[in-house]
Amino acid sequence: MNMWNRDFVHEHYPTQLRDLLVAGRDGALSVRSAPRPEVMGQPVVIDNCDFGWVAVWASEMGDGETRKAC
Repeated sequence: MNMWNRDFVHEHYPTQLRDLLVAGRDGALSVRSAPRPEVMGQPVVIDNCDFGWVAVWASEMGDGETRKAC
């Protein structure tokens, strides 16, 4: 998306990072997990790959500081 709608991506990137990432005391960043869906009253344990996609996104944006902290 950065290639075809650069202005939009650069405008929203800082806000989305703030909403997605949680800073640890040691400077490491974690991705806030999305609420888990329930099936028959039990939470479904899934890996929605958020961490991997945030790392790829930071790399695509040239945000080496965030990429290294993830």
